[in-house]
Amino acid sequence: LDGFAKVTANLGNGKIAMLGIRMVGDLIGEMSALDGSPRSATVTACGRLTTRVIPQREFLELLRLRPDMAIAVSGMISHRLRWANRRRADFSGYPSRVRLARVLVELASAYGHREDGGVAFDLELTQEELGTLAGADADTAGRELRRLRTQGVISTGYRSTTIRELDRLRELAWPDGVVGTV
Repeated sequence: LDGFAKVTANLGNGKIAMLGIRMVGDLIGEMSALDGSPRSATVTACGRLTTRVIPQREFLELLRLRPDMAIAVSGMISHRLRWANRRRADFSGYPSRVRLARVLVELASAYGHREDGGVAFDLELTQEELGTLAGADADTAGRELRRLRTQGVISTGYRSTTIRELDRLRELAWPDGVVGTV
C-alpha cells in the first residue's frame, strides 16, 4: 500500500541475488498462494512499508469470484516472467555495460520521476544491487556506473540515481537500435 521492498534470493554460495523491486500496488507472495509451494525469495522492506495480508484461502476465493482480478494477477505474473526472460536473454548475449544500461532505463521508466536535469529514481539501491539486477558483480557494476557518470549520462548520490541523458542511455542499452521483447 505504501513504500517499497527488495526481492532477493540466497544463491547458496554466500552471495545474494537481487531479483526485483516491489512498490505500491504490487503483489508479493502470489506464487506461493497459487501453487502452494514454499517461498522462492526473500522480500525486505526498504524503510517504512504498509501492507495488507490476504490469507491464501481468501485470495484464491477472490480470484474464483472475480475473474477480472484473476486476469489482472495473471497479467502481472506474465509481466514479471517477461522481465525475467529478458534478463536471461541479456545475460547470454550482451556485455555488462549494455545489461546495466537496460536495467537503468527500465528502473527510470517504472519508478522514475522528472526532476531538474533528468529522471530520478530514489530506490536506495547500492551499486552491488544494481549490478545483480544486471547480472554483473559489484566491481563491474561500479566500473560501468563510474563510466556513465564520467560521460554525464547519469549522476548518483547516496543510493539514488538520476538519468541525465535518457536518450543516450537508451542508445547504450540497445546499441543495435532494436528494443527487444521476450
